Amino acid sequence: MSGLWEKIKAARLSAELTQEELAEKCGVNRATVSMWESKDPTKRIKPRKHNLEKISDATGAPLGWLKSKDAGIDDTWLEQNQDWQTADVEQRIVRERQENHARAKRSVQELYLMVEQNKLTTDEYDLIISLVRAFQRGR
Repeated sequence: MSGLWEKIKAARLSAELTQEELAEKCGVNRATVSMWESKDPTKRIKPRKHNLEKISDATGAPLGWLKSKDAGIDDTWLEQNQDWQTADVEQRIVRERQENHARAKRSVQELYLMVEQNKLTTDEYDLIISLVRAFQRGR
């Protein structure tokens, strides 16, 4: 069985959000998120109902799961995220995001060179155009 504070942290990490980012999405400050997730019960506070709903929306975690006293954190997730209760986890999220950004940037540069050198098929051009349009619609 997991406490609400653990579920909030697990949901945030699953959504690859820092405390600062979750705070922004919930309209609170980072210190508030830190208190929601605190291991120390003397420093811990429970989010209000409307904030719990915002946490659910921001992280994609089901509201019922967050509220449940019986439902815990999935064992597989715990095995894959063994650092979830360490201070290093925030740095990991930022580092992974930076690495993903760098990989995406390199991929776009490589794709640009292929387009410039006219090395793609008509189907590949159509795929690129569709992908760009899908990104534009999603914003």
